[in-house]
Amino acid sequence: MRWAFAVAAVVLLGLGRPAWGGDEAWMRSLPGVAREIPWDRVDRGALRLIKDVVDGATVAHQVNGIWYRSRKEVFDFLIEHPDFASDVARVLKEGKYRVRPTAGGYEADDGRGAHGVFKPVITDGDRRVFHLEGRYDQPLLPTLSGRLVLVLETVHRTNPGGTTYAESRVEGFLRLDSVILERLARLALPFSKSLMDRRIRRFFRHVERVSQRAYDDPEGLAEELASRADVSADGVAQFRDTLLAHRLPSWADKLELRLTRASPALGVRTLP
Repeated sequence: MRWAFAVAAVVLLGLGRPAWGGDEAWMRSLPGVAREIPWDRVDRGALRLIKDVVDGATVAHQVNGIWYRSRKEVFDFLIEHPDFASDVARVLKEGKYRVRPTAGGYEADDGRGAHGVFKPVITDGDRRVFHLEGRYDQPLLPTLSGRLVLVLETVHRTNPGGTTYAESRVEGFLRLDSVILERLARLALPFSKSLMDRRIRRFFRHVERVSQRAYDDPEGLAEELASRADVSADGVAQFRDTLLAHRLPSWADKLELRLTRASPALGVRTLP
């Protein structure tokens, strides 16, 4: 079932007028997180692509229970700058992904034969929707292609000890372009869902390691990125500000706070 790995590899590559107006039934039929997306805010053309994939999905699957240490501002920065995020992952040896912006979205390559384009469709608080289209080229095998809609929800929570964690839920709708492969996938649906589950979790293990490095050692990560000539200096500067946004400025440690007797002339009662 090499096709499953092929199209799933696309997963690895992290507002116009209301379009559906009267199609409330379609919205209500969506599972889980997808039902909570404000689809009426999505551009008509983009939503047509989404509906085509969702309604004709060869495999639809939801992955829950993905937890990792994370700060929301860092997570948001990386997911809003996927090209820079791929550079960070590559520096940390978490994959060979390369993502570059295009006029309509992003081009992506996983370094292992999978490549394609993807586009963020909508952001609604902690929820995001992406449309992906890609193919997998492998020696001695035919080119495999498909389209994918990913619905991602990531909520940040702080535990009693003060550590912030991200909890991610992912819903994937995969539609293969080949009729033959689509029929094979439907025949082996439990296996296909299992493959999608494993590939999504594998991708988020990379996300986890990058996120935890940013959480545990923000200064060290910023310095390591700044030393690399193949990473955008402007991107590193912006990312450094985000990484260290939770830290007090260095001069704050030198402040000494003392209680003093207030003057009666100020109308404040003095300390005994």
